[in-house]
Amino acid sequence: MQQETNFHTIEYKVRPVTRYIVTRHESGKDGSGYFGSSTQIGEYQNGNDADLVADAVVALDKSKGIDSVRIREGMTLGECISGKRCE
Repeated sequence: MQQETNFHTIEYKVRPVTRYIVTRHESGKDGSGYFGSSTQIGEYQNGNDADLVADAVVALDKSKGIDSVRIREGMTLGECISGKRCE
């Protein structure tokens, strides 16, 4: 008589995910001390879309007389090698 063997498999997979998040950071000092805040503007599938949104919100701030800049953080290996944004 053949005995049936029961089994259960659990797998944990690690997969690379690339996404681009545009955030707004504000910091400064006023009469009560230092302050800071961060707000997520949006999440995008590619860097070009994120760049367009970031440039647009900087332009909007500047049109309102608010001094703001866009900073690009982090680079992929391909970007480090080529010096250009890779998709």
